[in-house]
Amino acid sequence: MLLLHRYRQTPQGDLQIRSCNVLQAGLCLFVGTAGPVLVGLLLVAAGPRLARLGGLDLLTLAVVGLLVVVLSVTLLVYGEMRETLLLSRGRGIGRSSTTYLLGLRERSQTFPLAAPLRMELRRIRHRYYASTTLWLILEDGSAHALTPVTVPMALGSRRTTQWMQTLASYLELPVPDHVVDIAPSPDTVAATPPPTARPRPMTRKQRKRAEREARLHGVPAGRRPDRRPQGERLPVMIRVTFAWLGAFLLMFGGSALLSALRSLGSGRYVSWSPRSGGVLYTWAEQPFMFALIVTFILFAAPVMLFFAVHFLRSSLTGRMPR
Repeated sequence: MLLLHRYRQTPQGDLQIRSCNVLQAGLCLFVGTAGPVLVGLLLVAAGPRLARLGGLDLLTLAVVGLLVVVLSVTLLVYGEMRETLLLSRGRGIGRSSTTYLLGLRERSQTFPLAAPLRMELRRIRHRYYASTTLWLILEDGSAHALTPVTVPMALGSRRTTQWMQTLASYLELPVPDHVVDIAPSPDTVAATPPPTARPRPMTRKQRKRAEREARLHGVPAGRRPDRRPQGERLPVMIRVTFAWLGAFLLMFGGSALLSALRSLGSGRYVSWSPRSGGVLYTWAEQPFMFALIVTFILFAAPVMLFFAVHFLRSSLTGRMPR
């Protein structure tokens, strides 16, 4: 089975549930170990051909190699291996912990378990999907999530039913039979603000008056308030991925654009591939292929640079662009 829940009753009477997504952990381990090995094999096989490349092309390949290595190491460090839920009625505490792939990092959270009131199934409808999680409601009104992140919750399946029955039996609470729809968070709603009326153009006299009033109130003129939602930042793994993807697209798109611009002046374009080496296209001998390749690069390179800027901005700010 690729999705596992392992149950264990400790000698102290505690309930321990270990949840593991074997497919996700195996994929992270395979990609994390195969990436550096693949880069090393390509460097050994294409070593003589790499020496004939130009400086910018060689720098682009170096960025690609570093991208693969950094992403592989990031997967090994931040890839989630398993999650453990420990419930102790005797001590009145619950503890949920996440162990990462290499075991170098562990994230844990402790919550009280003295007065459990009920278990509740909550469904949050996002823009393109809906997620269902199981929550433990205490008598003081606080709620704590019991659903693991790595193992998805499929209502009606044998695995999820057994997991919920085990929790309900230990906590001596009834199994929830209905799902409560929860409204999205205010940050999610604020991400799509309603359309506002477009301001009318101001005359020169009105603009000077507005600047004078802004100086009197201590607000810099022309400065817009920050209307972006203050939601959660992107995880470190995604920010590193966006940074290296942006760097790769920036180097690759810039190199392709400079090569296409130089070829317009000289009438010669050299296309390089690891298998066939360099192929020369000239306007005098192959006008159709030369025009097709250069036109495609002139259209594709700005698109790559556009995505590169967005990737780099998301990696620096930690938020997705709206």
